[in-house]
Amino acid sequence: MRQAERREEAPEITPQVLHLRDLLKWVRQGRIRVPNFQRDFTWDRQRMLNLFDSIRKQYPIGTLLFWESTKPLPMSDRLGPLSLPSSAGGKLLVLDGQQRLTTLAGVLLLDELERSPADDRDPARWIIHYDAAADGFAYFDDDPPLSAVRVSELMGTKGLYNAAQSIMGAPGQVPDTETRSRWMERIESVSAALAAYRIPLVIFATDSLRLAVESFTRVNRSGQSLGPDEMFSALTYKVDDEQETFRLAKQIDSILAEIVRTGFGEMERVVVLRSVLLAAELDPFRTEWDQLAEETRRDATTRLPAAIKEAREGLLRAVEFLRAEGIRNKRLLPYSMQIVGLAAFFGRRDGAPTEKQKALLRRWLWVSGFTEGFGGLNPSRILLQLKDLREVIPNQDAPVTVEGIDLDAPAHPFPERHDHRSARVRALLCVMLRERVLGPDGAPIDPEKMASDVLQRGPQALARVCVRVQNRGKAPLMSSPANRVFDVTPGKRGQAKTWLLAIDPSIRSTVLQSHHVSEEAWKALVEDDHRAFVEERIKTLMNLERRFMEEKGVVPPKADRPAPSAIDVEDEVPLSDDA
Repeated sequence: MRQAERREEAPEITPQVLHLRDLLKWVRQGRIRVPNFQRDFTWDRQRMLNLFDSIRKQYPIGTLLFWESTKPLPMSDRLGPLSLPSSAGGKLLVLDGQQRLTTLAGVLLLDELERSPADDRDPARWIIHYDAAADGFAYFDDDPPLSAVRVSELMGTKGLYNAAQSIMGAPGQVPDTETRSRWMERIESVSAALAAYRIPLVIFATDSLRLAVESFTRVNRSGQSLGPDEMFSALTYKVDDEQETFRLAKQIDSILAEIVRTGFGEMERVVVLRSVLLAAELDPFRTEWDQLAEETRRDATTRLPAAIKEAREGLLRAVEFLRAEGIRNKRLLPYSMQIVGLAAFFGRRDGAPTEKQKALLRRWLWVSGFTEGFGGLNPSRILLQLKDLREVIPNQDAPVTVEGIDLDAPAHPFPERHDHRSARVRALLCVMLRERVLGPDGAPIDPEKMASDVLQRGPQALARVCVRVQNRGKAPLMSSPANRVFDVTPGKRGQAKTWLLAIDPSIRSTVLQSHHVSEEAWKALVEDDHRAFVEERIKTLMNLERRFMEEKGVVPPKADRPAPSAIDVEDEVPLSDDA
């Protein structure tokens, strides 16, 4: 009997390959749906363009994975900008490939199906053109040029005919007939590529969501697979009598939106997930949730509502603490794990922290940032810090240590390269933004404005001073952070050296000082001694950092020369040994 039950539980797996036009037919019929536990559409315009470019070149875009169940489940009646028609037949729920499928259907069926009133964030993103003159896919804010045709027009002969009539029949001799004919050849080639494109898909037929998720995590090795937050959300999704009772993805979306409203920027979903998991007393580094025992999974699910409340409170208070410390947005945060640690403390701390607690949190924050404290640690050491911050320190009025980190470790040397992926570089930017900078005319620019510029523009918010710098030994001086100043003349081409040399002598000293450019460095710049300029500014910035470190209780670096710093992508923190 038990063997028979196990055989009945096994999902029926049907792999197949479908032409793009046939996949769109399923969407028109209302056969495809997005389950409610999935997150919303998140792709930006560039990723949408890249998808169509891959199809045009016949590159694989990954396998689409669907779940077919006989049980009714809460599902969305929209797909991107489209309102899906009702269908009496069985439904295919998208488990993996939602972003790709939504992009294809939203762009190619925009004029065929009814528009959803919920699509109001960026309605124009669904109107993609193929520009034959540029030989690429593009968006146009104004009227598209003669050489451009809507991608949705390329799926049929009628659209091709209309494009030919428009291009070849347009009045005027410019461009010439030969050029227009070349445009049409390119357009016909793209149309043929869309018509010929085939997409692999797998359908898992089972009434068990758990089995569906477990199965496809083992099968899928291409495309853009579910992240740990989406997998965990699917496995903890709860529904009673066709009514949704719990959806983690929705809660994560809500917390992310609240963080964005503070001006801190949009954090990675995995950051919120890790805060929730920590609050639920689960391993925040685990990814293979499909291997979690059923009893443990049910127990974890019951703890999630309280954990979400704790994580939300902790994250919002952590953002407030970070902003008070001069870390004004996510691009200035050395490590994403730092906000998880702060959230662990603030989520459990009732009321305001003591002065001694705040002092320890400040020291831990800056020591971990300047020592690259999360870059080389294994998850077990990081977990020691997180648990201490959550379980012990909130109950101590005068804590002085954090388990798992040496607060007396010296800081990593001054960073050798200007790379915003480096936690060490982000820590330096925070120090540089403690005071306002002045524009070329002496007008002050508030640090909040400059921090916002970093959030919006990333590395481009700082301008290179010297284009060519002779190295001393192996030190890449041209790439040094000391060869960058905050871009206070956005939109103007050319290196920052131009405006630095043109500052009015009456205000030169104060303007240069606000950008941490010493008199010696400026004289070197005047003499075109770029190496001396960078080396002098390195000294100035090192001294600036040392004063800051002394204030925050960070032991300064032992070395007085720049050194390579680790490239830190928090999402790639090593997994737990027992994950």
